[in-house]
Amino acid sequence: MRFGRASCLRCGKCFEPENSRPVLLEAVYQSKIRPFGKTRKGLAPVHLPPVLLSDLLAWKAKCPDSLQDAFIFLNRDAGFLDTGNYRKRVLKQLAGTLDLPNLTFQIIRRAIATLSQTKGHAKATQGMMRHSRLATTTDVYQQIIPEGVERMVDSINDKPSTGASKTGEIAAKLRAKDQRRSVRKAQNWRQDSRIPGWGIKP
Repeated sequence: MRFGRASCLRCGKCFEPENSRPVLLEAVYQSKIRPFGKTRKGLAPVHLPPVLLSDLLAWKAKCPDSLQDAFIFLNRDAGFLDTGNYRKRVLKQLAGTLDLPNLTFQIIRRAIATLSQTKGHAKATQGMMRHSRLATTTDVYQQIIPEGVERMVDSINDKPSTGASKTGEIAAKLRAKDQRRSVRKAQNWRQDSRIPGWGIKP
């Protein structure tokens, strides 16, 4: 979930009544709320892990203003949290604490997309990131993890006997098939050779 969408969640109309799953209806862009997202699939119900959903509902219950249109995450003026302000005020300070050269929401999203390579299929990551094209997920957001490449190569090398045995089985079947074909050809030749006039050119 993008920060610009989470920051404008409202207490009374952004949750499905049957399972309390958050539903994105609006997005913040350039300090303004708009009723559409960056992509066609940007505004839709969002699956959250049970722990995060429980924390979100607990925070929602503590909101001082429980009106339908009240924001769950408020600024000091009871308005929505501004993306740019939060980035400068919180993420910049967090980057210094973690000794990072920079930290933005885009960096966080790309890090999540990259780490998801070991958790599921690329199509699942595309759905989580709300990308309209898979190529955006795999070619732009996901980066190669060297340790992941090493583990994959090691796992292939750890099971050479399995691959060799399967290759041997396939080769044996092909040889048996060729032998059967040769036997049939020889039998057909012997039968044809008994026909009077067989083999005599006109």
